[in-house]
Amino acid sequence: MKLNLRIAFHYASVWFQQAEAANCIEETYRDVVLLKKIIKRNPKIIQVLQNPSIPGAKKQDIFSNVVAPHVHQLTRTFFSILITKRREAYFLVIIKQILEHYNAHHQIQVARVTTAFKLPASLVTRMEDMVRNMKACKSVFLKQRVDPNLLGGFILKVGDQQLDHSLAHKLTMLKNIW
Repeated sequence: MKLNLRIAFHYASVWFQQAEAANCIEETYRDVVLLKKIIKRNPKIIQVLQNPSIPGAKKQDIFSNVVAPHVHQLTRTFFSILITKRREAYFLVIIKQILEHYNAHHQIQVARVTTAFKLPASLVTRMEDMVRNMKACKSVFLKQRVDPNLLGGFILKVGDQQLDHSLAHKLTMLKNIW
C-alpha cells in the first residue's frame, strides 16, 4: 500500500505543478471532482481501466469518449499519460491525492463527523469551529454521517485525530470499568 501512495503522491504533485504552471488549478480540480463522481456512479469504468487484459488503446478510446469531451486539456493529457504509462490501477488513489493537494494548497481541512441524527446548521457551525481550533485552516469541509448506534453525542475525525464523545463510547467505557 505504501508504494501505491508514493506513486499517487508523485502523480498528484506533477498534476498540481502542471495545473499551477498553466494557471488552471480550479478548472482541473473541478475535472477531478467530476471524474470521481463518474467513477462512483459507474464503477465498471474503473474495473475496465484497471483490467490488465484490456489493451491500452481501448482504454484510451473509452476515456476519450466518456470523459475527455467534458474536461480541460490538461486533465485529458494527464489521465491519458496515466493510461499510456499503465498506471490505471492507481486512478482512485491518484484522484484522492490530487484532492488532498488541492485542499492543502487552499488550506481546507476535511473533517468527518458521525452523529446519531442529522446535525442542524447551528451544530454544524460549532463542529466547524472545533475543527478550526484543532487545525490551522482557512475553511472546513465537514462530511456528515448518521449512525443511530451512537445513541447520542458525536465522533469527530480530523486528519489522524479522533474525538469520540458518543454516548455509545461512554457506555462502553462504563461497562469496562464495572
